[in-house]
Amino acid sequence: EAMLEPPRREVEGDEIMERMRVAMDELADVFEVARQGIRQKEELALLKAAMVPMAAEVDKLREEREVYQGMRELVRMQDAELKGKESQWREEKSLLELELLESNVRRVQHAEELDNLKHWQELNEPKMAAAASRLAELEPEFDDVVQQLMEMKLRCAEMDEANCVLANELNKYRPKLTARK
Repeated sequence: EAMLEPPRREVEGDEIMERMRVAMDELADVFEVARQGIRQKEELALLKAAMVPMAAEVDKLREEREVYQGMRELVRMQDAELKGKESQWREEKSLLELELLESNVRRVQHAEELDNLKHWQELNEPKMAAAASRLAELEPEFDDVVQQLMEMKLRCAEMDEANCVLANELNKYRPKLTARK
């Protein structure tokens, strides 16, 4: 029996060795964690070093983004204003086109009237010239006839007046003349 059991020291030594193996495994795990920590610390230092210029670039890009957003808002507002003006310009253009159309219609109508008058003048010019010539011939004769008519009217008036005087004189003597018969 005694031979089958290992000596107590040996058992204790095995236990110590086992604990040391566990402690070594734990220590190896701690060193691995430490190595990972060191690696991570180095990576963090590298990231921090890379972050300095990146931070400046990020700040610059953020400022540019703010400027861009401001410009975008300005463009949006100007676009809205331009659309409003464009609508107003379209209305004004329509009114101007309508006025131009009406003006062109009036111009065409006036041109047609002028053409009609010119055509009428061309057609009637020989008649007008003949009438003017005939008027030049007849006017002195007409003026003479008018003068003669005026003189005749005056003579008629004088004769009427003389007839009235004569009639009055006759009326004075008439009762005397009728009484003699």
